[in-house]
Amino acid sequence: MGTRNSFVFYSSFFEAIKELEDKDKGIISYAIMQYGLTGESPKLTGYLKSMFLLIKPQIDANNERYENGCKGAEYGKLGKDFGKMGGRPKSKKSIDKQRKKELEGKIESPNNPPRSPQLNPNNPPNEDVDVNVNEDVDENEKRERLEKLKAISSPSTGLPAAKSATAVTPTISSAPLGKVGFPKGNGNGFPSPSPKPSFKPSSSAAKLYAAFRTLYGSQTHFPYHARKEDLASMEILVKRHGEHAVENKIRILHSACKNAVFWFTKKGFSEFIVSNLIHHWNELVPFETDEQKQERLSLEKTREVAKKIFEERQKERQKWQSNRSKVPTKS
Repeated sequence: MGTRNSFVFYSSFFEAIKELEDKDKGIISYAIMQYGLTGESPKLTGYLKSMFLLIKPQIDANNERYENGCKGAEYGKLGKDFGKMGGRPKSKKSIDKQRKKELEGKIESPNNPPRSPQLNPNNPPNEDVDVNVNEDVDENEKRERLEKLKAISSPSTGLPAAKSATAVTPTISSAPLGKVGFPKGNGNGFPSPSPKPSFKPSSSAAKLYAAFRTLYGSQTHFPYHARKEDLASMEILVKRHGEHAVENKIRILHSACKNAVFWFTKKGFSEFIVSNLIHHWNELVPFETDEQKQERLSLEKTREVAKKIFEERQKERQKWQSNRSKVPTKS
């Protein structure tokens, strides 16, 4: 590779170099420029050499692409000169093919004038040509087909006679569709779809769903975004687990969303939805909040202090009783 006037310096080179110290930045930058412009490999050691070996294939690929482009431009100039000189001489096979096409009339030549009179100036077109066109061909064919059908459907064959091709106008009754046994339509000629049966939840499911929406609104101060399947899902949960169990799970989910306890309640009350009751029913188990934990620890500490005081008093009482037994009695 010879000396070049420019080369491509990618932003990835800069991102890799900018984390180095100033001295190393200058060394590796000069090495890249030296190799990109002159093709001379620098003498580097350590991690600078490793970094250069990672950058070198990209520079080689760019230089190879540039050299191929230069070769293509050079071949293009030569091709122009070859065209001026007449190009490649025709071979014997191509001459034979061209002669064969001329004989077939596919190629026009001085020895093979065009055959059509419109294209041959030496043979003007004949304007007095009498063209006889039979316009009754289609009618004759129709008659012949009709006669054949009549011959085939004669009484001796037992087949019904062919009827003449006359337009038959369908008769439509003026009676409404509902009176002749068809379902009444929706005005477009099609029967109206049967209405879907309305879903009626039980009173317990409706009460729990209302309490669920109230809990959401009291915590977020926004109305609950109800979904079509929520009430049906609540009905399924009540039938499967019972009203009391569903109520406990709703309380656990409310507390979990408030304290972001479980992985599916990390986003807070945006996860307080009925579908989470179904999908994470077994994961909604009672847990201890930070406040409850502090109360439990303070209660345990109070119990330990009371236990120590009780033990100390017990020791003092035993000591007093032992001293009293040692006192001599008067005889």
